[in-house]
Amino acid sequence: GVDSKMGGRLGGSDVLLSIGADVEYALESQIGIYARGDFGLGSSQTIKLETGAKYRFTGLDFPISPYVSAHLRVTHLMNIVGANLWAMGAGAGAGVDYFLTRKFTAGLDVTFDLSSTLGEQPTAYNTSNVVLTARYAF
Repeated sequence: GVDSKMGGRLGGSDVLLSIGADVEYALESQIGIYARGDFGLGSSQTIKLETGAKYRFTGLDFPISPYVSAHLRVTHLMNIVGANLWAMGAGAGAGVDYFLTRKFTAGLDVTFDLSSTLGEQPTAYNTSNVVLTARYAF
C-alpha cells in the first residue's frame, strides 16, 4: 500500500511503499478485532504495529463487505534525519472487501492516524494510508 505523511516537521520520505500482514478475528458477524504489522520502504523506513476493532456492514445483496475501524498504533521510524524515533497514536479508517470466492477477497483500506513521536522534543507524525488488500479466510 501507500503510506503518506500529513504535515509535521519530521524529515524522511513523504510517501512510502509498505508491505504488511494482518490477522482478524470475528467476535460476532459484524464486530471483529485485528492486529496488523507493516514495513515501509523509502529513503526512511517505518515499522508499524497496530491493533484495533472493525465493524462490518452485513446483509448486503452484493459480494462486498464494507467496514469502519478504530486502532492504536506504535511506529518505529528509522533513518529520519539520521535518527531512529518511536511514535504512538490512534486512528480510524474505512474499507471494503470484495469476495472473489467464498474465502478469498480483494479490497481497499484507507486509514488516518494522529501520532506523536516520543522523547525530549515530541512532534506530530500524522499519516494517511491507502492499502490494496488480498485476504484469505482460514
